[in-house]
Amino acid sequence: MLGNQALIENNREKAADYFKKAIAANRKYFDAYVRLAAVYAETNIDQARKVLKDCLKMNSRYKPALQALADSYRDSKPEVAKKYDKIINGIK
Repeated sequence: MLGNQALIENNREKAADYFKKAIAANRKYFDAYVRLAAVYAETNIDQARKVLKDCLKMNSRYKPALQALADSYRDSKPEVAKKYDKIINGIK
């Protein structure tokens, strides 16, 4: 994926653009949401959470998105992180 290559080159803006294009081309490419959220998380945690929640609207059981969302709350709102952890633990 071109977004991953852009990350290797430390070009976060370009990576975000590639991940957004991947999502536009295939809204069910859930890994692109998680990777885009990771890029956003460094500068805008609220935007990162929105991307993850958008992913979960289409696939509420996608563990990588649930895990990333839980991790985004781990320090600031541990009770919210625990809620997502519980959901993750209930998925087989």
